[in-house]
Amino acid sequence: MAVLMKDIAQRANVSVSAVSQALRNTGTLSPRTRHRIIAIAKEMGYVFPDTERQTRLAVVCPDGSISESEVYNGFYEGIKTSLGDAICLVAAASNPEAFPISSITNGSEEIDGVIFFGGEADHPVLQALVNHGIKCVILNRESNDRRVSAVSFDNHGAFYEATMHLHGHGHTSFAYIYVQPMKTWSKMRLEGCKEAVEEIGGQLEIVSVERSTDLTEVVRTVSKKATAILAENDVLAANVLRVASALGLRVPQDFALLGCDNLQRSKRTNPTISTIDVPFQKIGESAGQLLKDLTNGKYSYAQLVVPGELICRQSCGCEK
Repeated sequence: MAVLMKDIAQRANVSVSAVSQALRNTGTLSPRTRHRIIAIAKEMGYVFPDTERQTRLAVVCPDGSISESEVYNGFYEGIKTSLGDAICLVAAASNPEAFPISSITNGSEEIDGVIFFGGEADHPVLQALVNHGIKCVILNRESNDRRVSAVSFDNHGAFYEATMHLHGHGHTSFAYIYVQPMKTWSKMRLEGCKEAVEEIGGQLEIVSVERSTDLTEVVRTVSKKATAILAENDVLAANVLRVASALGLRVPQDFALLGCDNLQRSKRTNPTISTIDVPFQKIGESAGQLLKDLTNGKYSYAQLVVPGELICRQSCGCEK
């Protein structure tokens, strides 16, 4: 039976990542630790990999296909720009049993690192990967787990700025609408909105819906309390606008509306939807570079935040 890196890690009482660094002469291991691991590997009869081989990285999206939306496709295009041919595995799975983790961790794929998007930092697939010592970068999420580095959008700052922009139009009563369950990125957007509303002494309604299309009663009720609605994303904002039109409400006359992501649909509505441009490709590129730096031992952990841009259109009252 072939000796695997996890077998060496168990014998040497180190992580699989440490074994990978030692055998490939990468990372920041001390010379003493590196030599000890190599000696154990030789003793066990391990077949050493080609140290000249290209770094091999995986892209994992646990909740759907990579290109099923503008958001996911944008992330992936950025990742490809940064990593190119280093990407040797692209997979989607909702749990460790459905994901080929064994092929990554037992040496048959010899994966050096993973970019993970579409799930939270505590997702079981991601946790299974880091438990095997694989370097991981999560996209558009914050991580308190120092085994998981992160590249995220400045959700808090973007919604703070957006709320202040609406205040500049004279609004002091706001509503934030999100789809259950609230994701971490949506929580940060809400916090940015809250901070701005508290600063100006305004009022904020926080409204949850089970589905982005189930909005009739929500829009009817909220439009009586708030003069400005911030939707957690453009998909929800477009549905708010559709329902408002069906109810005979006018945007921005009856209430201003703002979304997030700058999806193509936000430019095609009537009125056009004010939004926040999230640089998905830039986030993907940054994540790819960070993963390369992690696997090369330049960093052991990092969190990067990428800013966005407020796009003002008709729904907030900026364009006639």
